[in-house]
Amino acid sequence: MVRPTELPGGAGAQIDAGLTISLMRLGGVPQSIYRRHPRKLERDHGDVRTVMGDDHPLPAAIERGVFHLAVELGRQVASDDLFLLALTRLGPDSPARQALDAAGVTAGVLLANIRAGGDGVPASGDGLTYSPAYYGMRGRAEAFAAALGDGAITAEHVLLALLWDGDSHSSQLLWRLGASRERIVDELRAGGVSVPDAPLPRQREVEFGEDVWFDRDQVQTVIDHLRLRLPPTTYWGFNYEGDRAYVSSEASVDLEALVAEALPPAVEVRRLDHVQLAMPAGREDDARAFYAGLLGFTEVPKPEHLARRGGCWFTAGEAHLHLGVDSDFRPARKAHPALLVRGLTGFAERLRAAGVPVTEQGDEQIYVDDPFGNRVELLEPGDTLRGPPYYIV
Repeated sequence: MVRPTELPGGAGAQIDAGLTISLMRLGGVPQSIYRRHPRKLERDHGDVRTVMGDDHPLPAAIERGVFHLAVELGRQVASDDLFLLALTRLGPDSPARQALDAAGVTAGVLLANIRAGGDGVPASGDGLTYSPAYYGMRGRAEAFAAALGDGAITAEHVLLALLWDGDSHSSQLLWRLGASRERIVDELRAGGVSVPDAPLPRQREVEFGEDVWFDRDQVQTVIDHLRLRLPPTTYWGFNYEGDRAYVSSEASVDLEALVAEALPPAVEVRRLDHVQLAMPAGREDDARAFYAGLLGFTEVPKPEHLARRGGCWFTAGEAHLHLGVDSDFRPARKAHPALLVRGLTGFAERLRAAGVPVTEQGDEQIYVDDPFGNRVELLEPGDTLRGPPYYIV
C-alpha cells in the first residue's frame, strides 16, 4: 500500500482504477547494481543513442504459479501477494521455499491470510493484469540477478525483491504472520544463496482494517474522495475483483464512513439487464435454431424455479434475451429488440440462406421475424468496424 503523495506526479496524480498501489523503490540495495548487467545493447534512434539491457524473464514456475493462483482465486489482478504464495508452492528443494518454510510461511498459512472477501468463482484464465507492485518487484529482481548472479532471475531473487520493499503487501503479510524478513534472508544465506550485504529497508508495521467493497465503476469516485480526506501519511490502497472493487487502509481510519460519504445511497437505474420476448409453448427447439443457430447467441440455463415454465434464455456480447412462454401468445410486431452487430451483411446473407425473409433499411439496419413472428432488428452503425466475423456486439 502507498501514500497517495508518493505516487508519480504527487497527490494530484491520477490513479489507474483496479490496480493495487504499492511503493516501488529499491530500498537498501545499492543503485550501482543496475549498471553491472553483464550484457547490454546499444541502439541508434536518429540522433538519440539508447542502451538497453537484455530482458530476463521471471522463472517460468513462478509465472505459471501466479497465473494458476489468480484463476483459482477468481482474480484478474496479480499483486505481489500471489508471487509470495507462488514461492511457497515451489518444489521442496527450492532454497526460496525452504527459507520461507523455516520462517513458518507455508502455502496453507499464507493462503488463509490472502483470501479476500471478493475472491469468487475460478476465473476463466483469459488474461491477467499485473499491478504496479509487480513492476517494482520485477525491477528489483533484475537488479539482484545482475549483482548477485549471472543476470538470470531465480526464485531467490524474486523472494529478495519482495523482502526489499518494506511497504509492500507481502512485507505486511509477513509481519502479520510474525515472520521476520531478516530471518528469511539469513535462511537464504545459510542455504548458500548470495544475498546483499546492505540491511533490509525499514518497514513501517501497519495494521490494516477490513476491506470496504463497492462496484468497480465507482472506483474513481471513491479514490478521488479518499485523496481529499486522508492525511498524506496514511497508508491505503485499492484493488478490484471482477465487477467489484475494494479499498483498504490503516485500522485507525473509519474507511466505511469515508466510502459512504463518497457514495451516498443511490436510487437509479444502472443499465438494461435483459429484454423479454414471448413465445408459444413447446417450441424451444425453434428458438434455439434461430437465436443460437442463426444469430449466434449462447443459451444459458434458466433458474430451476423458472425452467419448468418453459422458454429459453440467451446471451451474446452484452445482450441478454429471454423468451418466455405465453399461453395467449401474440407476436410483437411493433415493439422489438435492436441488436448491435458486427458483420451486418454476413448476417443478412446467413438469414436469407436459411429461408428467413430480410427487410433492409439503408446500409446500417435490417429487420427479421423470429420463428414466432416477433420483430427483431439488427443494426451496424457506420462507425463500426465492418466485415466478418459475424457476431452480436
